[in-house]
Amino acid sequence: SLEAQKENKHIRKGNELYQQKKFDEAEIEYRKALEKNKEAAKALYNLSNALYRQKRYKEASAILDSLAAKTKDPKELSRLYHNLGNALLEDKAYDKSVEAYKKALKQDPTAEDTRYNLSYALKKLQRQQQEQQQQQQKKQQQPKDNNQQKQTDQKPQQPKEEQRKQQIIRDEAE
Repeated sequence: SLEAQKENKHIRKGNELYQQKKFDEAEIEYRKALEKNKEAAKALYNLSNALYRQKRYKEASAILDSLAAKTKDPKELSRLYHNLGNALLEDKAYDKSVEAYKKALKQDPTAEDTRYNLSYALKKLQRQQQEQQQQQQKKQQQPKDNNQQKQTDQKPQQPKEEQRKQQIIRDEAE
């Protein structure tokens, strides 16, 4: 159909711009292709790569996540989860990146680059957890201010969300 031809024309143009490292211009072309067909998997996938190259990791992750939910092919799923892991890793969401790499390996156990990235993400996650523990210990060791009357016996409370994040991270690492 004519619409499909226009869609492919925009994808090809986006790919040319992407090769020239003009990622913002490539993004525009991929979005034009999506105007013709909002479900165009190739345009969505390429758009996620263009966003990733622009360091817009959350946007790239959202697209990859939605593509993975609709994909059945194991090789394709492995590639999507690998890229999702990369975007989450760059966004310093190490726990989620570890999950994504594990999902990628479940689909394609032979993917050595994914295995390498998983090992790297696990090291980053471990370092992040150690830093959080050290920060906690420092907070607990700080001398209490004399002006704090009733609170002198209480440990500083973490925000609930921070507690939940740490619990999730610990659970994932086991």
